Amino acid sequence: MDLSAAFAYFTLQSIFPLLLIALAVAAKVFGSTSGMDQVIDAITPLLPPSAVGVVESTLLGLVAQGFGAGLFGVALLVLAASNAYLTLQRGADRLWEEFLPQTTTVVPLKTQAIDFVRGRLEAFLIVVLAASLIVLEQIVFNLGRIPESLMASLLSMWPDAVVVLKTIPFLNVGHVIVPTLWLSLLSLLLQRVLPSRRVPWKPLIPGALLVGVALNVLNSAFSLSIISLGNRFQAYGVIGGVMVLTLWVWLIGVIHYFGQCLSVELASARSTRL
Repeated sequence: MDLSAAFAYFTLQSIFPLLLIALAVAAKVFGSTSGMDQVIDAITPLLPPSAVGVVESTLLGLVAQGFGAGLFGVALLVLAASNAYLTLQRGADRLWEEFLPQTTTVVPLKTQAIDFVRGRLEAFLIVVLAASLIVLEQIVFNLGRIPESLMASLLSMWPDAVVVLKTIPFLNVGHVIVPTLWLSLLSLLLQRVLPSRRVPWKPLIPGALLVGVALNVLNSAFSLSIISLGNRFQAYGVIGGVMVLTLWVWLIGVIHYFGQCLSVELASARSTRL
């Protein structure tokens, strides 16, 4: 639970630098005029409804002030955007420490400084990759509208086709299976990249599937509860949106760490049998 709380805290520090990076990427892809709209449209489904207004207004304010001045602004952006990733990495190392302990040796100060800079750069590259995935997701979403337009044309010409489409099992379960598999794949890659030591692939698969299913359930089954909480926190104004966003990120952190705990236990049980 303490790992999830730390993740939620540092994510709130990192989310706006992350979105600024995503906005910079989107400006190159879509153009500066529509880049903001593309980023907002991409992150809206990922956030609680009551927190969208807080994120959008803050991002607009940051863009109005500019992206920072010179190297100082870039340095602050790197430090702030990488805090959440480093928190996840420290949590992963704590979970894997008992199963895959590392030898403790005296490290020279110069090596510590190099490792610190390398860790920050690695975290920043992961954040840039995540920002690029936000833009890529929006591109894929726009491309996905092409079959929808074709489907709408088909339904306009053949209204009875909707009855036939409802009988196709793949189309009915696709809205559940595809997001679950996508989230599971992202969780699998994240669990493999996060630890500072080499971990086996196979024990990570059940934990990744657990994370994918749990996140999909959280997004669907508990969305109404989050909306209700957001309505209750409206009396707090902007702070209410921040509280809901913090709760949302904390739940994601809990799910992620429970999935990692399952992976560690499976890896430990497998090594015991061998």
